[in-house]
Amino acid sequence: HSGLVVRLICITDTYILDNFAALKTLIRRKTEENTNGPTVSIHTGDFLSPSLISSLDYGKSMMRVMNELPIDIAIFGNHEFDLPPDKLFQRIAEFKGRIINSNL
Repeated sequence: HSGLVVRLICITDTYILDNFAALKTLIRRKTEENTNGPTVSIHTGDFLSPSLISSLDYGKSMMRVMNELPIDIAIFGNHEFDLPPDKLFQRIAEFKGRIINSNL
């Protein structure tokens, strides 16, 4: 197969961290397999809340995991706005990818 192949890996609505190790492996494997172009990982919203851990640390753990995967692009869902504004701005500053819009 010749030509550019852009592979998108999209996830949404993550409320627990249980499956992130498997997701990290998937992103790595699919990136390695795609020799004809980029593989882009996208979270399409609801990653900072309403998970139990985010209710305790205001999304800090989730943002750390998203950076570790890595998630390249994040799109805000309605639950990102469950956080107090100062905590949301802190999480935005911590994110190593790009936040491109909202799905509200």
